[in-house]
Amino acid sequence: MKLQPLIDLANTVPSTPYRDFQYPRPTKHSIAKINEHFGIVLPYSLLEFVRCWRASGTLLASLGPDYDSYNHIIRINSYWRHRRRTRRIPNNLVVFNLSHDEDCDCFDVSRFDSATGEYAIQYWFPGTTEEIIYRSFPEYMKAQLDGWTSSKTKNAEQDAPSDGDNVAV
Repeated sequence: MKLQPLIDLANTVPSTPYRDFQYPRPTKHSIAKINEHFGIVLPYSLLEFVRCWRASGTLLASLGPDYDSYNHIIRINSYWRHRRRTRRIPNNLVVFNLSHDEDCDCFDVSRFDSATGEYAIQYWFPGTTEEIIYRSFPEYMKAQLDGWTSSKTKNAEQDAPSDGDNVAV
């Protein structure tokens, strides 16, 4: 799956009701700090999306040097790791999205594909069983974009006048 066409599409999809928003861009130092903190290597595809998608801050956690931000990947994961045991995220998962409404999209660090440099991605919220839903970050973003563009198309079709709406009185 080619990454650049996905990034281009993401930049053409009207963003959420919030304006296009990005956190401070990742730096070599912030990426190294995050990788060391979690004992992982952040996928290139995630880093490129964060760098290039104008609205990355509306969905994805910050990967920049703003470590004190409550939306930084380290802080989000710290929150989920310090919850009571029944609401605590499993150790093999690293949340990379903003986990709105306790919905978390996570890298499963126990399922790494060394050929692609990608982690399997799992949806998680307290009380769920583990389920892999995407093989890679590009596959995850393609599904997000497909969902956004199809919902916008459906909304536009519902808002379009029908033949009965154009009757002259």
